[in-house]
Amino acid sequence: MKKRYLLLPILIGSLLSLTSCNGIQNNGLFGGSDTASEVSYPTEEYNNITYKLIDSEVTITGAIDNSVKDITIPTFIDGHKVTKFEFGSFEKCENLQSISLPFVGESAETNSNAYIGYLFGASVYELNDEYLPRTLYKVTITGDANIVDDAFSDCHHLVKIYVVGDINSVGSHAFYSCTDLNLVTLPDSVTSIGNHAFTGCTSLTTIDIPEGVTSIEESTFGGCTNLTTINIPDDVTSIEGSAFSGCSSLTSIIIPDGVTSIEGAAFAGCSSVTSIVIPNGVTSIGKSTFAGCFSLTSITIPDGVTSIKVGVFYGCTSLTTITIPDKVTSIGDYAFNGCTSLTTINIPDGVTSMGFHVFSGCSSLTSITIPDKVTVIAEYAFSGCSSLASAIIPDDATTIRADAFNGCSSLTSIVIPDSVTRINSNAFYGCTSLTSINIPGNITYTSEYTFYNCSSLASITIPISLTHVDEGSFHGCSSLKKIYYMGDSASWEAMEIECDNDQLESATPYFYSEIAPSGIGNYWHYVDGVIEIW
Repeated sequence: MKKRYLLLPILIGSLLSLTSCNGIQNNGLFGGSDTASEVSYPTEEYNNITYKLIDSEVTITGAIDNSVKDITIPTFIDGHKVTKFEFGSFEKCENLQSISLPFVGESAETNSNAYIGYLFGASVYELNDEYLPRTLYKVTITGDANIVDDAFSDCHHLVKIYVVGDINSVGSHAFYSCTDLNLVTLPDSVTSIGNHAFTGCTSLTTIDIPEGVTSIEESTFGGCTNLTTINIPDDVTSIEGSAFSGCSSLTSIIIPDGVTSIEGAAFAGCSSVTSIVIPNGVTSIGKSTFAGCFSLTSITIPDGVTSIKVGVFYGCTSLTTITIPDKVTSIGDYAFNGCTSLTTINIPDGVTSMGFHVFSGCSSLTSITIPDKVTVIAEYAFSGCSSLASAIIPDDATTIRADAFNGCSSLTSIVIPDSVTRINSNAFYGCTSLTSINIPGNITYTSEYTFYNCSSLASITIPISLTHVDEGSFHGCSSLKKIYYMGDSASWEAMEIECDNDQLESATPYFYSEIAPSGIGNYWHYVDGVIEIW
């Protein structure tokens, strides 16, 4: 008996030594463990889904029948909360038409893998559309986990999404380019909707924005081409850039009284909008805000606005009237470019600068008074204003830039003050109705093609200060017969005239003389401000 007791510890020691020498782990055979054993959780069934219960929480693993058309996943199963989905839980459900679930993605607790494609085997959200069943058209979200960035991005075939849980936010690009989506419901608990959330949802016709939302973010509804109505909540204070750009089916927009700023291109391309009421509290309107609103007929800019920014009303072809407040001091480039129905506009006296192309292409504009504080007439400022018959340039203006009045084919007269020291190329190109022009006394040269093709120009007054006429300055002035020159014949002969000015050189020059000349020649003078030939 003693030998038996002695052999037992020897046998145990030998076995332990053997397992260690052969790299075999002791997994509790003799009462110990080097590593924890992997726990296997059984798969259980509930209605038409399978799941595992792990640490009293439910992980959804799949469907019992992969041919199922409708799946409903509750928030709790037998008192245990659903907190996770296995990757690709429903990737074999190729006939699935609708699914109701408490949250989107892998887990309700984290934002990782929080996109719908995760349930169908998509490794990244960019593959949402590729992995979702083409038959899936409806998704219902019942839990309170927020919809994070890109959750449904590029799900082109989804038609209806119902969010019924008490979520607080919808992330950026959440429904980006869901092109078949025509219905989305959001709960009143939502207070923020991220940028580009519904961009490119081209089938969406209407949406109720929850009242708690305070800002419409950048391009939130950009490119929603079938959106016909929108109610912006009263608590909204800002509308960010491109928020509704390209919503070409919107017919009217009511902006809440609490809004103070409308950022760039917010309503650009809303081509069916006929009227917009901007509340008095708005103090800033961004670049291109209403560009391409082809159906907009009239608009009043609030008194608090101090500048009309670049391209704000670019291409508003139906705009006939606009009221600009007295506090405005600057009008940016392209601000009214292409407003082909605009017949008149009152520019406030406080305006000190107007950008290039500011009224370019306003083909119905008949008259314009440029404020006294504007010293530079910018490039293409009035180019293509084919109905413009008269324009008053302020007394303190110093420069008329290139193409400023190019193509103003109805312009019959224009007074250029003596303060102007430079007229740039093509400034009056194609002003075919212009009959006379008085070049100011501080001009030393005319730029190329300044009066090109002014075919009705019959007379021109040239100061003695002008010593150089650039190429083509008077080309095409086929009616030019008389030149009233402020100098004498010697100065005229000394003037440098570049090529392509045949009409100028063939016209008859008249030389200024305050008293009746005694010699033979062509002379002129002023009588009560009117030119008379001696």
